[in-house]
Amino acid sequence: MNAVKQIASAVRDAGYRVEAVVSNYSFADVLADDNPTRTVQLAAFTRTPPSYRSAALAVVDGEGRQALDVVSENRVT
Repeated sequence: MNAVKQIASAVRDAGYRVEAVVSNYSFADVLADDNPTRTVQLAAFTRTPPSYRSAALAVVDGEGRQALDVVSENRVT
């Protein structure tokens, strides 16, 4: 089992509903000038349907980049 699957399993074990744990979740980055669509490997939400308002955590592959850069790129405030 890879790390993303292990995290998804742990999140569900922590009480998140199956439909609130989404693989390959895409979202519009409305704060960026060009409004790109970003995708994270896994996202968990406190409510459904999934929304940035109920996003609790995300799993991304940093691909060797600095953690702060990866977080800044995927964070919606």
